[in-house]
Amino acid sequence: MSASLHRTLWKGIIASFLVISGVAAVITLWPKPPFVIGVVNHAGVNSPVLEGFESGLREQGFVSGRDVIYVYDGPTDSVDLVLQQARKYMQMNANMLLALSTPAALAAKEAAQQTQTPVLFAPSGTPVASGLVASLDHPNGYVSGVMFGVQEGKRLEWFVRIVPGAHTLLYPYNPADKSPTTLLKVVRAAADMLKVKIVPVSTPNVEALRLALRNIAPEITGIFVSADALVASHMDMIVAEADAKSLPVSAPHRGGVLDGALMAYGFSLYDVGRQAARLAAQVIGGTSPAELPVQTAAFKLTINIRVARRLGVLIPHDILRQAQLVGG
Repeated sequence: MSASLHRTLWKGIIASFLVISGVAAVITLWPKPPFVIGVVNHAGVNSPVLEGFESGLREQGFVSGRDVIYVYDGPTDSVDLVLQQARKYMQMNANMLLALSTPAALAAKEAAQQTQTPVLFAPSGTPVASGLVASLDHPNGYVSGVMFGVQEGKRLEWFVRIVPGAHTLLYPYNPADKSPTTLLKVVRAAADMLKVKIVPVSTPNVEALRLALRNIAPEITGIFVSADALVASHMDMIVAEADAKSLPVSAPHRGGVLDGALMAYGFSLYDVGRQAARLAAQVIGGTSPAELPVQTAAFKLTINIRVARRLGVLIPHDILRQAQLVGG
């Protein structure tokens, strides 16, 4: 091979290398498109979940607008509209659906079924019984998230210990939501052991809830608010009617106590969002929800001291020492 040809070949190789390197550099420097998260929600009470979720993802290094984009139209205020909302986000090519209740999660699962787009629920009270996942340890499919629900019997026990006279309790719930419907069995089982009567009343919408609260029977001695996002979204209405009748209220989460309920043994919606964000970070990184066991929300006893004083409820010191106190 002549020296001239040898030099020509080397020039070609070097030029090709520079071109390939340049392309690789462009590919490396070109930013990845943001990860699109569609938020499916039917009740305003769940808004703190999204706040906690966004905060949790920021701590994981995912900046809104740069790394992730949230698509959210706000709560639908109706279980019947969440499927429509979820399908809309799928048409917008969402990379993941974040569902803020059991009805929202079921709608998201259905909307994402064809593409197997990841779905995270935060929270759901009955993910297995509702058909969201096959099991808690091995969700399978494309759905996982954060659950609650196992605390409802314990919440009733705390309520009765704090208010021994609460022997007949109103249980308003939305029959279209599988969580409170399924958890009613848990509450009734605990009530039987505690010699307490549970009086369920179907409240599928705000008007039905308002009517039920205005017509509370004289034998009712307290209100046990179901773990139902739609019902819990109207805690102000529940507390107002309960105050007018001097009835103690048990809420399913801490936010309800801040709104005027006497007590709660449940989770923080904000903390649930942060917990879900840790799962989402793994999904964004490429992990399938099928490989992410369902997480359980942390439960805490919360008591509103101001409400206790107003109702004349004397709470034993051993209970106060175990509780988070608000309204003092």
